[in-house]
Amino acid sequence: RGVSTNNTDEEDETTKATEVNQPSQIYSALSPQEQYRFQCYRRSGFASKPIEKFVAKMLVDEANRRFVARRGAVVGLGRKSSFM
Repeated sequence: RGVSTNNTDEEDETTKATEVNQPSQIYSALSPQEQYRFQCYRRSGFASKPIEKFVAKMLVDEANRRFVARRGAVVGLGRKSSFM
């Protein structure tokens, strides 16, 4: 059909250029105090292991809570508990 994709390529490049410039434009629009806060935020970091352990603990606690609630509902309906 001979349809040219040149316009599409140009649009993609324009979109990419806009996306690249957008963070710098946002940053330059911040006040000096907000820029300082952002810089501090970017420099700060947390050790991944403690956060990993915390998230894992929260997930296990939630799973246990749901299991106990489900077990209670089954026993409440008159079925003998075969979970334990």
